[in-house]
Amino acid sequence: DPNEATAEAETALMTAARTGSLDVVKVLLDAGAVVNAAETWRGQTALMWAAAEGHAHLVPPMLSYGADLNARSNKGWSAMLFAAREGQIDVVQTLLEGGADVEDALPIIEETRRGGTSAERAATGLNAFLLAAANAHYELAALLVDRGADVNVASRGWTALHQVSWVRKAGVAGSNNPAPEGSGGLSSLDFVRKIVSAGADVNAVVTARPPAGITRLNFIGGTPFLLAARTGDADLMRLLAELGADPLVPNEDNTTPIMVAAGVGTSSPGEDPGTEPEVLEAVQVAFELGGQLDDVDDNGETVMHGAAYKHQPKVVAFLVESGADVNVWNQPNGKGWTPLNIVEGVHIGMNIQSNPSTAEAVRDAMSAAGVL
Repeated sequence: DPNEATAEAETALMTAARTGSLDVVKVLLDAGAVVNAAETWRGQTALMWAAAEGHAHLVPPMLSYGADLNARSNKGWSAMLFAAREGQIDVVQTLLEGGADVEDALPIIEETRRGGTSAERAATGLNAFLLAAANAHYELAALLVDRGADVNVASRGWTALHQVSWVRKAGVAGSNNPAPEGSGGLSSLDFVRKIVSAGADVNAVVTARPPAGITRLNFIGGTPFLLAARTGDADLMRLLAELGADPLVPNEDNTTPIMVAAGVGTSSPGEDPGTEPEVLEAVQVAFELGGQLDDVDDNGETVMHGAAYKHQPKVVAFLVESGADVNVWNQPNGKGWTPLNIVEGVHIGMNIQSNPSTAEAVRDAMSAAGVL
């Protein structure tokens, strides 16, 4: 029986498709194996398994026997979306040639956004292009652009240009997953150049909080440049500015990129992206591009509050040397905290955070200004 299956309805055809055996797949199809059968655990078909495993040579014969390009798993995944997530560029090319939709996308499932695994929550609503970019498959994402993918798609409230910031420098996410390994020969920065040349908006703003790690920063209104500042990514900041990004656009709280680079929004110093040298360089880049040291956002935060939150004594020293006004930054924010209060110890989240070396740098700055 070519349709003999396990208790979970896994057929011989599914097993052969997963392992890449073309001869076995042909024998089974010729013998009457149901090409669109789905197992009962996750609702996946043989074509989906072949796609995820990168077996492009199995796609044409399965399509010739009526494999459904548009079949969906229980969570809404198609063969195209599995291939995009896994970086299977040959499979994606073959599926597109077979008629797959370049804009194929996962449905936005509200219950998945609230529950499910961290990967499911992050992926819901993304299309093939965003899935490829989110997993650092930049060469594949570029192929999709060449095939007509919308470079400004923002189905979840952010674009691929925003995604690059947290894919390049993930920090510690809620799941503790590492940054994706990615695939292909196209670097992240070359990918940015590619999609900007294809029309990607370098000043697009976030409209819904993305799965970008542990932070108190309000992402709403954030541009790709502001998000690059958050991760201490000076190389990405410079490139975006070179490509036309406005380095001064704040988020909806009027928190500017230089404040974000310094550390405003940090909730877990040492776990978020950016080593001290990286953070210092990012602040310097933001300053060179016109960032103002004496701006105050709607929450009463300043660049010095940011350096205090992120525990950055060298950034404190740079801000003082560059002219940050003590009469501006030595004020309580919306929580009633001055920078010195923050580094001497405040309750953030579940922890009381303090940092002696940054506290010493702040005291030195206050003493030099005659306010301590």
